[in-house]
Amino acid sequence: MINEPIRLPKIELIAPNVCKVYLPTLTLMYSYETVVGFKGGNGKVVFTSERYTNTTSKHLTTIFGSEKKERVDPEVFAELLEKELDRVFKQN
Repeated sequence: MINEPIRLPKIELIAPNVCKVYLPTLTLMYSYETVVGFKGGNGKVVFTSERYTNTTSKHLTTIFGSEKKERVDPEVFAELLEKELDRVFKQN
């Protein structure tokens, strides 16, 4: 088996205190220091239904734009995110 080069994470600064972190087959969306959404290997955008401040709510709009999104309870969001992170980091 040929070793493939490691794909390092990339960060895209979208606005002050708003960024996306790109991992192989997973994109994490941050407002300040909090993951507020992600796009997993299936291409679906998921974010938490948790209530945020007006500023973070604006960040969500900035990050997601018009992409189709699935809003889930915070507990479900955490479980789905953990599964995605496990999938990405246990590939090797």
